[in-house]
Formats: sequence, C-alpha cells, structure tokens
Amino acid sequence: MPDERVASQYRQAVSLTYGTPRTPLSKALRCSMSGVRPMQSKTTEYFSAIQCHVVSPLENSTIAEHCFAAALLVFGAIDGLGRLIHTDREASPGDRFKAYLQRLGEVYVAHADAIWKLRNSLAHNAVNVAAFMSKAEGAELHHLEEDRGRIFVHTRVLAKDFTTSFNALSEELEQNQALATCVENRLDYAELTDPSWRKMEVKTTEPPPIRFVQGPAGGLG
Repeated sequence: MPDERVASQYRQAVSLTYGTPRTPLSKALRCSMSGVRPMQSKTTEYFSAIQCHVVSPLENSTIAEHCFAAALLVFGAIDGLGRLIHTDREASPGDRFKAYLQRLGEVYVAHADAIWKLRNSLAHNAVNVAAFMSKAEGAELHHLEEDRGRIFVHTRVLAKDFTTSFNALSEELEQNQALATCVENRLDYAELTDPSWRKMEVKTTEPPPIRFVQGPAGGLG
C-alpha cells in the first residue's frame, strides 16, 4: 500500500513551493486529495513532480532566462513522459523521445533527429556546442530552423510548446483508460526514508514518492 502520509506531504510541498498547479493538473490534484481520482494515484504523483520541477519553474522563476537550463529541463521531462506513454515497452530512448515530439507539433517531427542530437549534446557537455539558442523577443519565427548542420532553438517557444503538450496529455489520461493504465503500470511507489543528515536540518529538494518500474511493464499491446 502506498504511504499516503508521504504522498500528502509531497503534495503540500508542491503547493507551498509553486502554488496550486494550473488546470487540468490542478483538477487531478484536488480530486486526489479528496479521494476521487480522475488520474490514478501514481500517475498523479508523477505529473505533480513534472509540474513542480519543470513547468512551474519555467513559468514562474528565472530559470527561463537560461537557455541551456531551460532546454535541459524540457528534454528531461520529455524523456520521462516518453518512457511512460510509448506503445512499445522495449523502444529505445531515442525512439521514445522522438515519438513524444509529435505532441509538440509537426515542425518538431520534421526536425526530430536534430532535436535528439541536441538533447544528447546538452546532456553530456558542460557547454552548448550543437545548436544556436535564444530567448530573445523577435527571434521566435526562426525556432527550429537548421543552418549548416546546426539547429536554432528558441527556448521560450520550446517551453511553451512542451507545457501545452503536457496539459493536453494530462487531459487525455482522464479520457483514455488504456493509456492511463499503461502509464500507471509503468510507475511504482518509492520507499522514502529520512537520511541520517536530516538531523543537521539540511534543506533539500525532496524526491517524489514514485519511481519507474524496473524492466518492461505496462505495455499497450
């Protein structure tokens, strides 16, 4: 049985840190706390974590001012969500990532290989060597243009498009039972215990009380 005390504490921390998440996720959270779950519980916890650690910081903090950090947040969230919803339980990380890009729009599909290459470069380098990136007003029209082997990414557009896809997926899970079951089966509750250094009152970012199921699970087919 899940530790409802831990889950409740996590939801409270989300609210205190970033306020009440925006719809449709806020509806799921309110129902979760009242015992009515339009999203199943582990899914709600995972989506709460994405809202808390990705969507809200991009919308409400200065992290959106840093192109490298903003892109990494979005790409990391796409990695996780792609792992949850891909129909093939044994799909490669690249295939899952590119499949999720379809939810951001056709232009992302057209440049999926370049975006995946950029994701890998940012994840494994301390500096950006793979793309041109900007958050400047007026440069939005050039988002995802490629020139001489490098792509231009406007990170504010990227964050906006990801948030739109995230909210749409949240709504879809309330309507698509097969997909909701797949997502729920690919998550498990994590055992959270207080570390020894907690006695020193070290302030930390708490991990959510969920984790991915190890090994293939919860396929749609």
